Amino acid sequence: MGYHGQGAGGRIGDLYGRKRIFLAGATPFTLASLLCGVAAGPDL
Repeated sequence: MGYHGQGAGGRIGDLYGRKRIFLAGATPFTLASLLCGVAAGPDL
């Protein structure tokens, strides 16, 4: 992401709330990790 992404992420966090932005990123990551964990094989 680099410097510019961090600055934009900080600004978005200031506008919408840090907890909301954190959850907006952590939720899809958690769901994707769960799907990888329950996958029967690499092609699922």
